Amino acid sequence: MHDYGCNISYCYFNSSRDQFTLAVYAAWRCFKNFPELQNDARDLLVSTARYCENVITPESDGNLLRLDGRPGIYSSVWNAAPHEMLRLPMFYAAAWDATGDDHWKKLALQYADPGTDATLKMNEANLFWWDITVSQMQISLAVLSDISIGNETLHRKYKKAMALNRVHILELFRKQLHNAETFTGDWTAAAPDWRTCPMRLLQPPAVPKEDGVFEGFTYANPKRPPEFHQVMEYTRSLGNLLFALALDPAAEPDPDMLPRCRDLLDKMDFKHMNVNGILQLQQGLWSAASRNWTGENSF
Repeated sequence: MHDYGCNISYCYFNSSRDQFTLAVYAAWRCFKNFPELQNDARDLLVSTARYCENVITPESDGNLLRLDGRPGIYSSVWNAAPHEMLRLPMFYAAAWDATGDDHWKKLALQYADPGTDATLKMNEANLFWWDITVSQMQISLAVLSDISIGNETLHRKYKKAMALNRVHILELFRKQLHNAETFTGDWTAAAPDWRTCPMRLLQPPAVPKEDGVFEGFTYANPKRPPEFHQVMEYTRSLGNLLFALALDPAAEPDPDMLPRCRDLLDKMDFKHMNVNGILQLQQGLWSAASRNWTGENSF
């Protein structure tokens, strides 16, 4: 196993850019808002930045790599799709914000300008937009916009990218809200045992199709029962999209959006629901409340 400056004993050896993004955002928020956690948050942000500096090389082609040094699936943060190109500068900018170390500032700026230019081409790319891609791109933009790093031109690009992303977020939210409102299934559908579910093999591009095997390992997701999967998708996506919308200072929900959400919540028996999507839904509602979108007649 390669030594990338991380002291790890036992863990799952393959992460993803999504997990890195959420972890860095959480640590950065802790650093900014909880003085008692600042030292731990700073250590996490620096460790992540140091790891990225060590592994993001021309040889890795922008991949975060597994802990055995091989490429990870869904782990590219450079030479990647438009919604993925601001993850790496976000990691470095967060480390600079927490430490004031100009080494991290230099790295953040090295990637931020070309990363933003690539992000602004989002509508030119043939991409499948969904709640996870738009919310995590908005996280990167929100962190970079909040940190005083780079010039006015760069920050104007962040705002422009947020505005483009806002269109996708609102479109997806309207669609998913309608789908959830017309759902006639059981919101308390039982959770399946993932170990007994049929598995869907995920095949990354440019890898020989040998039963889904990638570098000697199989990457598979359980295929959950349709009704359970729908409940999970509706709650997760509505929460992610509301959270992403709230990250944009210029965003506003449709006038009927939150009252309709309130009516939808009345259909849900949260004490007996079995999906983790209710966590994202809670995050979205708290984010909306932080923007004062949830007046007394809404929630």
